[in-house]
Amino acid sequence: MLPASVADDPYAAVRRTSAVRFLYGLNPLAKMAAVLPALVLLVFVRDLATPVAFLALSYL
Repeated sequence: MLPASVADDPYAAVRRTSAVRFLYGLNPLAKMAAVLPALVLLVFVRDLATPVAFLALSYL
């Protein structure tokens, strides 16, 4: 565990993370903004084919 002065420093150098843990290093708001257009589209769509297509794409 890091000392409080290091853990709370927003200007501290960011550690490099591996490509496998890419989402771990992103801002949480960026993760939400990435899926927001698809969520909004799915809220307003009325046919069954669009949600099924999104489900199929999510399993690729």
